[in-house]
Amino acid sequence: MTSRSFKLSLAFVGTFIGAGFATGKEICSFFANSSIFTTILAGLLCGAFGYVFMEIGRKTRGEIFKIMPNSLSIALSAMTKLISLVVLTSMIASTTQIIEENFNVLGMGFLVGLIGLVISSTGTKWVAKINAIIVPFVTVFVIILFIMAQNFNLSGDFNLSSPFLYAGMNVLASGIISSKLSRDLAKKEVVCASIFSGIILAVLLTIVLLATRNVSSADMPIITLATVFKLKSISTIIVFVAIFTTLTSTMNIVSDGKIVHGIVALFVATVFSFFGFSRIVSYAYPVVGLASIVVLLALILALFISARIIKVNSRISS
Repeated sequence: MTSRSFKLSLAFVGTFIGAGFATGKEICSFFANSSIFTTILAGLLCGAFGYVFMEIGRKTRGEIFKIMPNSLSIALSAMTKLISLVVLTSMIASTTQIIEENFNVLGMGFLVGLIGLVISSTGTKWVAKINAIIVPFVTVFVIILFIMAQNFNLSGDFNLSSPFLYAGMNVLASGIISSKLSRDLAKKEVVCASIFSGIILAVLLTIVLLATRNVSSADMPIITLATVFKLKSISTIIVFVAIFTTLTSTMNIVSDGKIVHGIVALFVATVFSFFGFSRIVSYAYPVVGLASIVVLLALILALFISARIIKVNSRISS
């Protein structure tokens, strides 16, 4: 694996571990009664779906929707921005909640979002650099919690639907960001990055599932568990930074790096963030998830058709 593949995989994973993942809330919602084989499959599928975005990004120089007809490209691009706006809203809501609960300061989600907007306007390379730092910290901290929790209950239900739904519903933002970063990579580097991303996420998903089994009903299971072991301050910082990376990434997608677009999106996200993190995850995420799957399926089909056309043209030319 080249250093560029490694950096791309860290950018993918770092964008992926937003509020739902870093707090453990979404993992518990999807896999509370599942066996570890379910989360392992989910992580590997995330890497496989990530490959679709990376490979199309490599072929289109980061403009993934250009692989489709113009009308469909416009529609899916708009849908992607709307989905990202909902994710941004949940990031603002979770940020506000964390700061309010720990520092008793209200309404800080907007300010954090503003900082994310400034960073995102500089491009995706800064996002990649931040993720390269936060992913190792998140991984080590989750492993520490897992060891301290000493919950080695590997049993549970196994089903195929949850991994596919989870991966399809959550891969969009990280896929878009990684597609922009894969524009100068070779195909082998993209393959390596997607495999490594899948392995990291499979490990993280499984460890979080096992560690939080006894606190799965909590609003933020990871922080609740860390509080038991007197690690609340550290967990809050790590979760906050993990949320911030996704916030910055989704802001980049929504705004296209334009400050004015970003400010409008930030105001809209801040207003709707008052519904609260739990409500947004419970009610908005399922709808957004289905829309994400539609975008993913369209991209998979486009990549398949593109590959077939290239193969046919090569046969004709030979």
